[in-house]
Amino acid sequence: MKPGCSKLSHKSVSLTLCLSAFLILFSTTQISAQTPVPGIGSGFEIDGNLFSQGKDDWVMGASGNGVLDSAGNPIDAVATIHVIDLTGNADLDVFAQSDKVFHDPNTYNWKAGSVPQKDDINNGLFHVRTDSVTGDLWVTMSGDRRAVNGDSYIDFELLQSALFMNSDGTFTSLGPDGGRTLGDLLLTIEFIRGGGQPQFFVQSWQVDPSTSSGFNYIDISPPPGLAFISANLDSTVTVPYEAFGDTTYQINAFAEAAINISAAVPNFDTCFGATTLFIRTKSSQSSSAQLKDLIAPIQLRVCLDNAPPVLVGCPADTTLECTDSIPPPANVTAIDACDTLPIVTFTQDSIPNGCPVSYTLIRKWFAEDECGNIDSCMQTIVIEDNTPPVLSCPANVNVQCASSSD
Repeated sequence: MKPGCSKLSHKSVSLTLCLSAFLILFSTTQISAQTPVPGIGSGFEIDGNLFSQGKDDWVMGASGNGVLDSAGNPIDAVATIHVIDLTGNADLDVFAQSDKVFHDPNTYNWKAGSVPQKDDINNGLFHVRTDSVTGDLWVTMSGDRRAVNGDSYIDFELLQSALFMNSDGTFTSLGPDGGRTLGDLLLTIEFIRGGGQPQFFVQSWQVDPSTSSGFNYIDISPPPGLAFISANLDSTVTVPYEAFGDTTYQINAFAEAAINISAAVPNFDTCFGATTLFIRTKSSQSSSAQLKDLIAPIQLRVCLDNAPPVLVGCPADTTLECTDSIPPPANVTAIDACDTLPIVTFTQDSIPNGCPVSYTLIRKWFAEDECGNIDSCMQTIVIEDNTPPVLSCPANVNVQCASSSD
């Protein structure tokens, strides 16, 4: 892993998250706020407050640990993201046209501009951790809004194929299924006007059942007890970073949720691997809702697949005489339960054995799948010189000694 920046800016950012478990889900009718919420995953609080009160939370409190430092920077940039978006008329990236949730992301457009204050996001937080007992992967997320005068919706979209924001105001998505990939996940926090309990939506990108053609996000209703959501409904919240020009959230301006994808999504594909996190706001929970504000797509790696690929065709070790022909590297390939074409790389090193024509070749093959699981194999070829030299000796010669004369 390469350590990343502790805080990510609102423009193009990249972070690698490589863990082998996932999050927690809830459907709208099943998820309700709890204050305080029992520790989830490995003990993360979901209580509408950033400061720990006995369990882990975003920021260290009187007791318990935080995943952000006192300035709001991630302590472990591999597991935690804090990404910041400019707000109001200073915002450099909002959706430019009537882009809808279900549209192909390749058709999205962005520009500098402003959005309604209830749709304006400043801070996006995202944290991944593995349950130490079950091995399940949990995701915790949170966001904020500038005004509380209506319902607001914040999406955390986990895409299996990369999505990029281009400098010309367009987007490029590598998703093969309508700009996304079957099984992509959309996790949505909904703020309710008037201080009502927030809601949490979970959806999966599937073939649209209403038309049997095209694609759309379909609701998922996981079992109860595997996801939590809460907002600061009863008091303001002080934060260790700037929030809309202040350091205090007004009531119902901050919400957080957590979900265990490993356990909560029925028949979830254990080959799932997200490469992009897209945080944005929208006008409603409908798939035809208009998209509003956005944070530049974050390139990451979040995987459920922890099974390595298998190399095929690895050759056996061998010993050759220096006069033998050295065979070319074998055509080693790889198979994987999740990826169709794992990347195979090859290296070769030569180690002298003390004689100019005697040495050892070390050949190595590595296969890596999209979730970073690796398999390797090695072949050792020893080249020896056991053949003695052949002397070219002249033939025997008889020489008659010369006689002397008086």
